[in-house]
Amino acid sequence: MMKNLIKKILGIHPEQLKITKIIEVGSSDPDARIQEIRKRNLQLVIIKFYNSSILEYANKMQMPVFLVKGRLFTYRSIITNKTARLIECHLRLRSGVLDEDPAPIIIERGYIPHIDIANSFSNQCLTLSSEKPTEYLEHNLFDPLKLLILDISELEKVLINDGFIPVEYGKILINRASEKEITIIKGDNYLTFNGEFVAVFNK
Repeated sequence: MMKNLIKKILGIHPEQLKITKIIEVGSSDPDARIQEIRKRNLQLVIIKFYNSSILEYANKMQMPVFLVKGRLFTYRSIITNKTARLIECHLRLRSGVLDEDPAPIIIERGYIPHIDIANSFSNQCLTLSSEKPTEYLEHNLFDPLKLLILDISELEKVLINDGFIPVEYGKILINRASEKEITIIKGDNYLTFNGEFVAVFNK
């Protein structure tokens, strides 16, 4: 049923949404070569964490399937430096892994991204920054895929269910695996989202 629906809506057979062949890196032109490297490494990430499924990856990134497919396989499609870093942040990968050549042997998800406050206010939803994510070493405490870093030093107020967080704390660690709420305020801007303050982030 689902396979027929995908074919009907997208005009693509489900098997075409699987990565079955890794792109070869062979260009001598530096600009073309970095695109080949990024596309190859992103394919490796999708194979490892999303069962080779372009559809699963597209759903995770909340992107149209045709756009993801074009980014992976179309020669003219460009993955910019900023886009590469944002992809790494969203997937909790180490910064720069999509640019590694030869292909990375170890690809792990355990890096905590930062929240882009200005864009979060503008979009009215939490938006990640392309700032270099930080490796999380204490996996036994929290799921690193649910953690975010928020710099509250320039905010006016940070409200939580049972009080507030002093903005003097600077960077804080937030666990999104919680039904509690956090509200950030600066001037006329405010945003409420699910999350729990779990630690002051000193790194």
